[in-house]
Amino acid sequence: MEKFTLGIVMGATLGALAVANSYKVRMLVKKGQDEAKKRIEEMIDEKLEQMDCENGNCASDKAEPQQKRRTKKAD
Repeated sequence: MEKFTLGIVMGATLGALAVANSYKVRMLVKKGQDEAKKRIEEMIDEKLEQMDCENGNCASDKAEPQQKRRTKKAD
């Protein structure tokens, strides 16, 4: 168990040093974080939209009455 813990600590330390000393690695990590954030935001937006639709507040339901109003005004 001690060797395992020591290995984790050394690995984390060496990894942090590699990231801190390499511009390319830092940019790669940043790019990965940005992509992960983007995907998470998209998933959250989809989930919120599904929850709204379950409650009867779908965006597509709101868009239809506006289109009907526009056609009535045009007549």
